[in-house]
Amino acid sequence: MDPTVALAIYDEDGYEKINGQKVFHKKGDYKTDENGDFYYEVLGNKEGYGRDILRYTDTLTVDGSTLNKFDFFDSDGLEKSITGTLVKTAVTLTPYLIPGVRNVMGVLGIVSGLTSIMPTLGKAINGLFGGDNNGSFGKNMTVAENWFQKFAPTQSDKGQRDGFWSLESIADILTSSASQLYSQKTLGELTYGIQKAVNMGNKNLARELSLGFMAITSSDQVYSDFKEAGASDQAAGIGMLASIGTLYGLMHADYFREWLFKGGVLDESEAPGIIKNLRKELSDPYYATLLGKESLTKEEAKVLYNASSNKLKNL
Repeated sequence: MDPTVALAIYDEDGYEKINGQKVFHKKGDYKTDENGDFYYEVLGNKEGYGRDILRYTDTLTVDGSTLNKFDFFDSDGLEKSITGTLVKTAVTLTPYLIPGVRNVMGVLGIVSGLTSIMPTLGKAINGLFGGDNNGSFGKNMTVAENWFQKFAPTQSDKGQRDGFWSLESIADILTSSASQLYSQKTLGELTYGIQKAVNMGNKNLARELSLGFMAITSSDQVYSDFKEAGASDQAAGIGMLASIGTLYGLMHADYFREWLFKGGVLDESEAPGIIKNLRKELSDPYYATLLGKESLTKEEAKVLYNASSNKLKNL
């Protein structure tokens, strides 16, 4: 596993001799080398919350080179152009608009989403019951957590200063939301498909796993937010697990369930499946008006279905 590096900072308040003079520094201030330049240090098992970690996408080309001028993934500079941000967003979102490809992206999203959050979730549970993450387990989880951060999205200095309403932040939210929604949908459909293959089709289980994935991956920043605010490992663990539980409960509300699964194989309404069968079986022009409707009430669906067969008995 390649080491994770971040801009070097001081771990505590203190003094340091620079050019023969004693200079005071605060915890979190950036370190400089003998030339006065910032430099990177290996994080190891030190937590990287709030640190400027060197991202993989920022190392694809050499800063200042000709290729770097066209590298729209590179966002570690002082400012990122509007064009660069829009191109980066378009390239990231395009696969989700292509049938078949978006399913592959959904599977990749499931794998990356779960594997990247598992170290943090492990620390949350360990901190809750063990009190801290100073042991070997917690330190190993920190190393893994830092490594996954190398693949997280990054923003320019200006994008970070401008906060939530910056174009870069909005673009990141858009792309991460698309990935999360398609991954959540794919997980539910895969689970249901596997169950049907072994004659155990159960939409409820597929929906629960899908909602659980959504709740867990949506809480990926909670632990780090608590830690950056000065919370203990135990308090951060409680905060993250409480967030997951709250989101999981919220997503069970009818509005969210209907919206998340609408139009898919896990759609909880009965009408979509009925309409599909009716379009195949009914050809009488008399029913054209009802068949042309986007959605049907249970009564309308029953009337149409009974017009072609008497199979529908338990609506």
